[in-house]
Amino acid sequence: MTETQHTTQHIAIIGAGVAGLTCAYQLTQQHPDWQVTVLEQSPHPGGNIRAVTHEGYTFDLAANGVLPAPDTLALFADLGLSAEAAADTAKRRFIFKDGGLHALPESPWGLLAFPLLLPSEKVRVLLEPWLAKQHPQEESVHGFVARHFGQTFADVFAEPFVLGVSGGDAKKTSLDALFPRMRQLEHKHGSLLKGMITMQRAAKKRAQQTGKAPPKRRLMSLPGGMGTLTKTLAERLPHIRCNTGVTQIHKHQDGFRLQLQHGETLDADQVVVTAPAHAAASLVQNVAAEAAAALREIPFVDMRVLALGFDRIDVPHALDGFGFLVPDGQSVDSLGVLFTSSLFQDRTPKGKVLLRVITGGHRQADICTYPFADVLAMVRRDLERTLGITAAPEMVYDIPWPNGIPQYLLGHTNRVTQAEQALPEGLWLAGNSYHGLGVNDTLQHAQHLAQTMTARPRATLV
Repeated sequence: MTETQHTTQHIAIIGAGVAGLTCAYQLTQQHPDWQVTVLEQSPHPGGNIRAVTHEGYTFDLAANGVLPAPDTLALFADLGLSAEAAADTAKRRFIFKDGGLHALPESPWGLLAFPLLLPSEKVRVLLEPWLAKQHPQEESVHGFVARHFGQTFADVFAEPFVLGVSGGDAKKTSLDALFPRMRQLEHKHGSLLKGMITMQRAAKKRAQQTGKAPPKRRLMSLPGGMGTLTKTLAERLPHIRCNTGVTQIHKHQDGFRLQLQHGETLDADQVVVTAPAHAAASLVQNVAAEAAAALREIPFVDMRVLALGFDRIDVPHALDGFGFLVPDGQSVDSLGVLFTSSLFQDRTPKGKVLLRVITGGHRQADICTYPFADVLAMVRRDLERTLGITAAPEMVYDIPWPNGIPQYLLGHTNRVTQAEQALPEGLWLAGNSYHGLGVNDTLQHAQHLAQTMTARPRATLV
């Protein structure tokens, strides 16, 4: 007779970034008898989520923390990792506009005192529950915010908000793809202001009923930086092969055959491709040309981060916050600056300051081709204009990310759906090219994918 059962499988995961490592870890936990092989082209696992200690300064190469999320916290606990919250000042964020730094409001009511909005524009914000109309179709982040709060509000807030997340253009970035929870809030409450007030009241009520204060939405990291997460995941996996690139995927009998560098092949029952969309397109071309075509339509921009160390006395600003972002038209080329040493106190030598300056994005999409000396000179000009720093940094570390961030432009969700539906059974996509740019979203999708793969039946005759 025919019976459906789970059999021992060999899973190949292409890419040892946070998506690949998380998916592999979940699979090994759920099926210890399965062989899960992670293939990584570079000499080390971790992908973009790595930390470096250089000349006494410790900093993350990419994401410098996460906001508390249930799946992420559960993974930390399972790995025996203890997260550390950023300093209280982390909730204070700035934008640089009209020649100065302005602290962003921390609540809807804080907008009433915000100096970059005229009184009439503040009234428009307060009228949002009555003026905002439902919009059933996909729209840009800028369009969504302008529809709810007015054009000036969108110009002031939407643009730097998107810059801080993706380095992208708010007028071209899909709200539905990048910030789906905002759309869900609109669908549920009609008004964003109503939704936020309702959630705040619900959290206060839960706190009164349980006697526990609501958890603070403060940035968290791990001792030694977020690289501790990928390092710990890698240590738990028995089959990671670094310096092992995959050049092509072929359909083979009931599974797949991977063509590796140096002529070697590897057979697998299921394959997870966590490479960026443009690289994934080349890998799946032979088995899913339609999927490859859709993946190639997802654009990327270069990002380049300079980690800079200073003597505290050489930095005149108090650095009493998370950092700042810079809208267009401010005579500043950098996208923003993070006050890393103000967030986590153990990242610098005593009496020093650590800043991470972010450049590139849609403004300079090819920033990684610029000579280092030119980028450093540009950054120093920006720091003088924004923070009043004229001294040369005592420590400089250049972190180029060619094709660093995928852009969730209008139509992104349709492109991803088209690609995923065109893949043959047993071939999967994961990573931040598809269902969320942040570490939390990437972790959650990788964990969900592992559960989906586990539930996939294998039919055998018995």
